[in-house]
Amino acid sequence: MFEIQNYASFVAAIIVFQLIPGPGTLAILNATARNGIGAGLGAVVGTLLGDMVYMVAAIVGLAAV
Repeated sequence: MFEIQNYASFVAAIIVFQLIPGPGTLAILNATARNGIGAGLGAVVGTLLGDMVYMVAAIVGLAAV
């Protein structure tokens, strides 16, 4: 079907995309910088719980709705 034509470029693109911080990372950094480590840990827990709810919804089939 589809094959990777240039494996080195493919790996480089994956590495670049993984290094770009997403909105969850920026929210955690913002909470930590403004309110300290406790707020940062709270932001981490909130982000993880939100991701878990979304994954469970995807497994159940609600993400397609």
